Amino acid sequence: MICLIQQRVNNTIKNELLKDMDFFSIKEVREAVTFYNNERPHMNLDGMTPAEATLCKGEIRKMWCSYREKALKNLMI
Repeated sequence: MICLIQQRVNNTIKNELLKDMDFFSIKEVREAVTFYNNERPHMNLDGMTPAEATLCKGEIRKMWCSYREKALKNLMI
């Protein structure tokens, strides 16, 4: 499960955060990552930022489902 989450995070960073962006310094990259982690709400974190989600005591409602999970559910039907 951890691997699926890591893949999802990497995919989101690549396709949303970095898409059509040019970085000219490490400082700009750090600012983009800080924005992604501290200011941008995430649908799959129930509208929280990753920073807020790490402080969350309760369970976070999962808003996305992997292709593997969908395939397994279809097999059970």
